[in-house]
Amino acid sequence: MLKKIVMPKKIESEHITLVKRESKHSEGLYEVIDHNRDNLMEFLPWVKETNSVKDIKENSSVREKNWSDGKSFCYLIIENKTDKIIGSIDVISIDYKYHIAELGYWLDYAARGKGHMAEAVKLIEEKLFSEKIHRIEIRCEAVNVRSCRVADRAGYNLEGTMKDAKYRDDDYFDVNIYSKIDMKYKS
Repeated sequence: MLKKIVMPKKIESEHITLVKRESKHSEGLYEVIDHNRDNLMEFLPWVKETNSVKDIKENSSVREKNWSDGKSFCYLIIENKTDKIIGSIDVISIDYKYHIAELGYWLDYAARGKGHMAEAVKLIEEKLFSEKIHRIEIRCEAVNVRSCRVADRAGYNLEGTMKDAKYRDDDYFDVNIYSKIDMKYKS
């Protein structure tokens, strides 16, 4: 069993900075979500229930508690050039017994196509592997081509497609599972 993972509150690279999501970011985060509402709702059901800064603040407090408990880690992606929030990348879950973590992410429509998300995935991956996580998974709807491309660009392997594994908007969708294994810690 792994010891509780400790993630840094800030991770910097040349183009982006990842910062721990906190209540103080609620207004800026809500602006990005609201501006991208139509694009995000296509694949992220939680967007429908995010209708105010208050909703963001309430969700942020839950995420801060999960962070302190080591259950999940939510980062905002800040574009260094503009100093604006352009998205989010989360360590959605951690299986401490089997050394597995799952990532989830979304990006501002205007920031797409610049490699920011693949860069964010690699930054988080590096930290998780240094904490002895052995396997990182990305699960995304097979029809979410952009999300699948991020996993490909970040060097994740498509392991397979789970048929009708996600239900939203009164329909079932296939889910692709991508993974990357850290071979340094293989026993």
